[in-house]
Order: sequence, then C-alpha cells, then structure tokens
Amino acid sequence: MTIRTLLPLAVGCLSMSVLPDAQGQLGGFPGLVSLPRDDFTWIWGDQRDGAAGGFEDFSVTGHEAGFNCELTGKLHPASRLTPADVRDLEQQLRSSLAFIQAAAEAMYILDQRREIDWAKLDCDKPEPREPTAEESAERVNRALERARREQAERRERQQRRGE
Repeated sequence: MTIRTLLPLAVGCLSMSVLPDAQGQLGGFPGLVSLPRDDFTWIWGDQRDGAAGGFEDFSVTGHEAGFNCELTGKLHPASRLTPADVRDLEQQLRSSLAFIQAAAEAMYILDQRREIDWAKLDCDKPEPREPTAEESAERVNRALERARREQAERRERQQRRGE
C-alpha cells in the first residue's frame, strides 16, 4: 500500500477502530481531531525517542485553526515506505487544509502498522498582539477617509437625482 492510498483510507480505518485513550489526541468521533486551546505536542510511537529528538526521516510544517505546526518523525528500520512514499506523505500533508487532522490520522495509521519508531506533532498558537498607538491611529484615519469618500459619493448621487 502506498502513501497515496494511506490518507483516504485513514478515515475509514479510524472509523472502524477503537482509539486509545492514552494518546488523547483524537476526538470522541472517529476521524475528528479535538484541538486544545493552547500550544500542544502529540507523540506517536516510543515517546522517549520522540522527546529526545535526533535525526528524523520526515519533517513537514503546516497550519490549521491558528496553530503553526511541525510534524517530524523517524521510520522504523523495518518500514516498507520508500523515500518517494515519504515525499508523497509530506506533500499531501503540506497541501491539506486540515493539517493537524491529516497528520494525526496518518501518524495513527503508520503507528498501528509499525512503520514509525516515533513521530512528534508540535503546534504553537501565537498570541495575538495588541496594535500599537500608531497602527490604531492609522486604522482610524483610513476609516475616516473612507467615510468622507462615501459621504461625497452619496452627495454626488443626490445631486444627479435632483437635477
């Protein structure tokens, strides 16, 4: 089975499987991910290897729901995945609109198939920054200018109608 068929089958496989409570990553409904509100890290496989870092076989970044995420992982030595399969997986994850969900599903399946030693999804949610006084003043000035322009256009239309 290639990576091209992995992600579409992941949803089907997840809907037929019982998700382990220990991971706590996947939501109560099969195929859905319940996202935390703050930064989080999810690890599949041997947590000691994943936490220790080291050399990874794949690495991909993505974004979803305001999170900036990096997925890294190490293939199991007996993995049947080729370098082309890994590149396909990375490309599919990069292009996914639901990066976190796609990454969680793919890593769950790869972990169940014993294709990975470890994988780590590290997601950060940047805090929204407060606008500076200068930025606030600029926003007010743009709004006033737009209001003046719209008022002038309304007067011009009224004058054309009155003539």
